[in-house]
Amino acid sequence: MASESLGKLEQDVLREIWRRDEVSVRDIYLAFGERVAYTTLMTTLDRLYKKKLLTRRKDGRAFVYLPAVSPDELEQGIRKTLLMDCWVTAQTQYSRCWPA
Repeated sequence: MASESLGKLEQDVLREIWRRDEVSVRDIYLAFGERVAYTTLMTTLDRLYKKKLLTRRKDGRAFVYLPAVSPDELEQGIRKTLLMDCWVTAQTQYSRCWPA
C-alpha cells in the first residue's frame, strides 16, 4: 500500500479511474476537459503506478491503467499508515521522557 500522501490531482485521477475501471492518458485528458496538460496527467498516472495504486499494461505504444486497489482498500491503507505514524511518534516521545 502506498504510504505517500495523495495530492488533489492524484485523488481526482483515481476517482475517474475507479469510475471507468481502465483508462489511457488520453481518456483522462478528455475526461478532465483538456484543462490539465497531457504530460501532467501522464506523470500523475505514472506516479500512481509507482505508488502501487494502479497497474498498467501496454496497448500498442501507450499504457492502459487499471486500479490496483479499491476506494475502501485505499482508505484502510491510509488509516493504517496514520495509526503507525502515531504509534512511532508516541514511542519517540516516550523514549525522550524516559530514556533507557
